[in-house]
Amino acid sequence: MIYKKKSHQVGFTLIETLITLALIGVVVTAIAVPLIGFNKVNIDSQRTLSATAEAQRQIEAVRTLVTADYDYNPPLTAAQLGGVTCTNLNVLDMPMSPSGCAQLSNPPMRRLSITRNVSGINSPVTLTLDVRP
Repeated sequence: MIYKKKSHQVGFTLIETLITLALIGVVVTAIAVPLIGFNKVNIDSQRTLSATAEAQRQIEAVRTLVTADYDYNPPLTAAQLGGVTCTNLNVLDMPMSPSGCAQLSNPPMRRLSITRNVSGINSPVTLTLDVRP
């Protein structure tokens, strides 16, 4: 016996409901995947911005010491400067003392640089500042 749908019966069949649920699942997946990717990019950007701000704060603190008294010789190691490295440069922008600023007083220019690694990101943040008397 073949069942015929009577015109007064209303509602969805089980097949129609399953197809609708499958289509809704595909649409939700298509929307959710890019949102998850955008969220990761946003988190990475916030981490990079935070590392850049910290590096800028540290390099500005050392720059203030150097410009206030250009005869000031920062320590030799970056660890003593909170990660900032200092290199004396000649007028041709070439390093004069590769191991730090304390070996030469009153150079024509000093280069301060800092590198910060950001967790979860392959490329570190590097800031460089040239200071002249």
